[in-house]
Amino acid sequence: MTAFFENIRILLQAHTWLIHLLPILGMAIFFTYICLFFYNSLHPNLIRRKYFTTSSLLAAIRWPLIVFIWVKAVAFTTNISSLKIDDTLINLLWKSHDIGLILLFAWVFIRFIRLFEEQLLLGRLAKKRPDETTVQATGKLLRVGAIIIVILLILPSLGINMSGIVAFGGGSAIVLGIGAQQIFANYFGGLVIYADSHFKVGDWIRSPDKNIEGEVEYIGWRSTQMRTFDQKACYVPNAILASSIVVNSSRMRNRCIKEEIGVRYADAAVLDKVTQEIRTMLQAHSGIDQRKIILSHFTEFGLTSLKISIYAFTKTIDRKTYHDVQQEIFLKIIQIIERNGAALAFPTNMAQVCFQE
Repeated sequence: MTAFFENIRILLQAHTWLIHLLPILGMAIFFTYICLFFYNSLHPNLIRRKYFTTSSLLAAIRWPLIVFIWVKAVAFTTNISSLKIDDTLINLLWKSHDIGLILLFAWVFIRFIRLFEEQLLLGRLAKKRPDETTVQATGKLLRVGAIIIVILLILPSLGINMSGIVAFGGGSAIVLGIGAQQIFANYFGGLVIYADSHFKVGDWIRSPDKNIEGEVEYIGWRSTQMRTFDQKACYVPNAILASSIVVNSSRMRNRCIKEEIGVRYADAAVLDKVTQEIRTMLQAHSGIDQRKIILSHFTEFGLTSLKISIYAFTKTIDRKTYHDVQQEIFLKIIQIIERNGAALAFPTNMAQVCFQE
């Protein structure tokens, strides 16, 4: 046993830096515990008191701060044991230390932006819930900017000449531009979508020339995710939406009721009275927007019937309510026609075709 302790004493004398390592390790463990203790104590109280910005900052700092403690512990250990370690390794460790600090600050910033964005989207930081598309676009731009700044700060620490990178980038930009033309087109298409704000997350849009229709669920850098009528996910490249006609149905002010009704030629005598009663009914209907044009006219001599055209706008833009109003109006039109002794015309030419088949 005496020989064992004697060997330890000789080892510590030969490697005195190990004696300093234990206090550094103990301090790192102590500060890590303190950080976790304060976070677990403060964070729930901040959430409870609705200090959401401070809680987001605290949550963003939590893990980067713990990593920072251990990075500094390694730095102190390196400084103490510098006489026992090769200079090349020391330089490598100090470069890693500098790069690590830059990455930690970037980590805090990116985490804070993401957490702050989540709080905004939940409506906790403003009386009125902000536009989801704008919040997501701003968050993405800030994160991309942070990543670019970090890269520019790290490259000189690695001994890379920035002028050489700029010269190389200028030559390779042409090659990349040709090879990744579609990728860049989608990226800038996303920027155009964010800038123009022709639609946002939650809007129902359609593109007549591309036969695309659905609800916007997410606007990414490369593509926009939509949900179609049959609840299928549809991913549309941003370049297509940015260069196509887009109809935003969610921003309509009214829905239109436009229909042609055929009445028998034998009922021509009551046609004027029927159109007037239909117009009066539309003007008195609570679901019709009276500020918009209302039309009910005899418009055409058809092959098998006299055509009455009706044209009006509903107050609602909700699809179900619109169809309820339209159905009620159509049923009242049938009642008006029958009350005047007239009848809807039957397409005799179609009947003959069906009979022959």
